[in-house]
Amino acid sequence: MIIAPTRATALYEANRLDARFHASPAVRLRPVLSRAKKVSLRRIGEYGDVRAPNRFKRTYAAPGEEYIPYLRPYDVFEYLPPEADRLSVTRTENLDTYRINSGDLLQTCSGRNLGPLTIADNYLARFVLSHDMVRITIADESERYYTLAFLQSAVGQQLLRGDLNGSVIDHITVDQVAAIQVPFVASIISKVAALMRDATATREQSRITLHKSVEALNKAFDTSHDKPLREGWAVKGRDAGHQTRRRVSLDSRPNDQGEGSRRRRCRTRRGCDDHKAGRSIQDVLCRPWARDTTRVRYTASPGRCHWGKKHFV
Repeated sequence: MIIAPTRATALYEANRLDARFHASPAVRLRPVLSRAKKVSLRRIGEYGDVRAPNRFKRTYAAPGEEYIPYLRPYDVFEYLPPEADRLSVTRTENLDTYRINSGDLLQTCSGRNLGPLTIADNYLARFVLSHDMVRITIADESERYYTLAFLQSAVGQQLLRGDLNGSVIDHITVDQVAAIQVPFVASIISKVAALMRDATATREQSRITLHKSVEALNKAFDTSHDKPLREGWAVKGRDAGHQTRRRVSLDSRPNDQGEGSRRRRCRTRRGCDDHKAGRSIQDVLCRPWARDTTRVRYTASPGRCHWGKKHFV
């Protein structure tokens, strides 16, 4: 149990009575930041445009139709996020609203992923993004990268998660993100912004180069005639027989004679190729088609032995 004191003024200003809100670290951080010297507190909504698009119906592209790749919110944190789906360019309503704009801050706003954020670069600008992510557009470059650095810090994450809604799934709104106060320290703004800008540019160039290398490698293999896996596939029996051998313990096979798991050999009168080669049942069981769930059974082509209870002791 977490117990934390609060003031009547805090209850009035927050207009909330839930204990989780008043026991969060953000409640104690806000007064500390407000009393800090040589610090200018500015709400994100004062110098940036904070927005989130409405829910939309995803219209998937048909084969051969012009499309744009689609990302889910948590995909943007991968280094080379693959497309989750392909949306129709002509049939998706208000498509431009969901496009990723290079330079925007992308803030998660619900669920277990709430808190982390990233900045969109030219690689992410190829995609459209789900509505379940807040976009922050900041015109001034120094303020943009400084805000990104602060929100990614421990204090910034506590402030982001300090005003949550939802009884089952945590959620923050556009207004709550816009109301977050960022402490601007004049003496370090330029340095912090420059470091974050360099890090972002390096990541952007690296994954664009890596993406081009992956695409070049994929083009080196001719897959134009491959049948899509969703349409099913077939394997010939003779191909299945050339699979890599796998050892199977006889301990897992039912033993009708109760003699443990000793190695057994074929007792057929003529003898099969495996018997002549000195292979044991344990070797024969390696073959993929020689097993089922109740009794391991070897059924080869005519002229070879059939492995079952009557043929082996």
